[in-house]
Amino acid sequence: MSPKTATISLSLSLALLLTITLSSATTDCPGFDSVSDVLRHYDIPPGLFPDYVKHFRCDPDKGDSLLLSIQLYGVCSVTRSLLGVGNRVVCQPQMSAIISYRQLTNINGVTVTLTVNGNPVGDLMTVTDATVFNAFLGNCLKFNSDKGKSPCFPVDLIQVPPKCDNSNAIPNWVYNYGRLLPLVA
Repeated sequence: MSPKTATISLSLSLALLLTITLSSATTDCPGFDSVSDVLRHYDIPPGLFPDYVKHFRCDPDKGDSLLLSIQLYGVCSVTRSLLGVGNRVVCQPQMSAIISYRQLTNINGVTVTLTVNGNPVGDLMTVTDATVFNAFLGNCLKFNSDKGKSPCFPVDLIQVPPKCDNSNAIPNWVYNYGRLLPLVA
């Protein structure tokens, strides 16, 4: 094997190793590969938080509860709307919550603004907790904030982690390639 071939082979091996390493968030949460896995375990919709997690950890709390700490690659905003009315959720790079069966409490790092036709209206609300409950047409998720309670959101609509609206909040290669390291710059 020539030195040039060995160098190319070593470079490709290193690139492959980096791709595998960067393809998932690092965790200090034994038994869980993603934040979505943690949420599913506690019967909370797995699409509640964005999927651009750099690191997450779980620390024991009271009983079967955990303190879930999430570090994103940067600020992440997600806008969801139906018939022109929606909300803009902003997740800070550092978020946390106490998670227990069908409930999140002491949520930190998540704010919501009501939008009409994409324009913010009303006050900025800081989300404080969320609960999943059985409703007439299926499971619903309801949030509490410093400004009051949210309407019921069908759990079936929150199954896939959202993508950030603001592609500049996280590295472009993460946003465009789903956390795969690009081999060509």
